[in-house]
Amino acid sequence: MSSNTNRSNTTNKTRRRLTLIPVIAGFIILPLLCFSCIKLLTHLSPETLILYDAITMKTGAKKEDQASADYLVRQTRHKVQKQLLFTENEQRMELQLSANDTQMIYDHSSNQTKIVEQMNGIVCTMQEELYYILPDGREACFFNEETLLIRNEDVKNPTSYVSKATKGIVPMQIIRHMVADKGFYDYKSDLFFAENVKIERFTASSHELTPSLNPKKKLMNGIADSIEFSLDGKKLNFKANKLKATLNASSK
Repeated sequence: MSSNTNRSNTTNKTRRRLTLIPVIAGFIILPLLCFSCIKLLTHLSPETLILYDAITMKTGAKKEDQASADYLVRQTRHKVQKQLLFTENEQRMELQLSANDTQMIYDHSSNQTKIVEQMNGIVCTMQEELYYILPDGREACFFNEETLLIRNEDVKNPTSYVSKATKGIVPMQIIRHMVADKGFYDYKSDLFFAENVKIERFTASSHELTPSLNPKKKLMNGIADSIEFSLDGKKLNFKANKLKATLNASSK
């Protein structure tokens, strides 16, 4: 009888030990898994951080568990090209911005985060106006999707309008072409700024902003102390400061 009792006690102790093994393993493995996850999340690449913060600033989202330490990240890029689309007089227009090399600067502090791209060897080409030349040589501007308004004509006169489907009309554009040694683009405010900028305005055929633009007529050459532009919704705000320019005798 005593032998049976001893065997029963031994069996119960063994069962209790086996039951405790998964519990003990859980206490050991779970902290290790948590530590590994935290380790992974706190070792994101600088490029991932830059992209993530740029997105959160644009969308207004807040980054959870953000590190409180200040840090500065720099990333160099070459042959950078950007395209901005905006609306002017109900027409979609385009701006192309290129740089030989840039340095993306991600500056984070407990109070604010800045993402600025410093640019060298800048070329900026933008559409200033889209218009048409009629078969008789007169110019016409956009009025609506089907109609053009002849330039400098009375808007109250029905004969001041022509159809966009008129045969022989030629689409034209006024281009603003700018060159600068240095400048920067602030991603938080969508602001571009450059100093000592050479500016040229000219007409070109087509309504497309292509790399092989063929200037038809030069309108202006000049130098500005600085230029800046920013996007306000779909509208582009452009400003040339202290511009010294030589105008062509012909307006277009």
